[in-house]
Amino acid sequence: MKHFKLLAAAILMLSASTVKADDYLEKMKAGPLEGLYIGVSFQAHCMDFKGNFGNNIAPNMNAYVGLKVAESLGIEGGYETANISTSILKSGHTAVVNNGHPGPRTITRFPGIFKSTAKLRGPYLEAVGFFAPYEESSIKLMGGFGISSIRGTFEHQILQLSGLNKYSGGNKLSQRKSVLRLVGGLQYMFDDHFGARATVRWVNTAKIATFANTTSYGFGVVWAF
Repeated sequence: MKHFKLLAAAILMLSASTVKADDYLEKMKAGPLEGLYIGVSFQAHCMDFKGNFGNNIAPNMNAYVGLKVAESLGIEGGYETANISTSILKSGHTAVVNNGHPGPRTITRFPGIFKSTAKLRGPYLEAVGFFAPYEESSIKLMGGFGISSIRGTFEHQILQLSGLNKYSGGNKLSQRKSVLRLVGGLQYMFDDHFGARATVRWVNTAKIATFANTTSYGFGVVWAF
């Protein structure tokens, strides 16, 4: 959370240094909603688990509110969630099981069938730059960075172990981390208000135990006031 606050302050300072006083006054004259926009994106969320726990592509949803603080710079804040992703691996793969002893965790490896489920969700803040390939272009290139305060929940359930048909056990964890996120893509405005986006996002979820870094490929709509 400390890193989230620091980067949020840096993004706000960046926007403040970019906006001229005259531009700010013009925006205030135009109305309180001038420069404000909202959007939603539906994404394919690609994520590998560490330690042979599975490889998943899961649906992902991202809703956000943005403010154009300059013609080429927007500040966006939103909430992102990936639905539970599931992977069932058959015999011959390796499962990692906690023996349940107190103190330092003891790890034993067994062949078996297991099920891995995961969920990622949390708020984020981004600084996004917009670059027109030519003047008055309806298509703009996007690129930016930000930080997510994201919670990862992971559950690993053993379905079959060493030839036994019945087995109850596994691991479950939940962690929240402030992680770096990068975004790139294209935005096309059909008119002054309605537009569409295609984006690619990379999130440093490897800071959360069991998860690897994630990449999302999305398409969504945006409405500017």
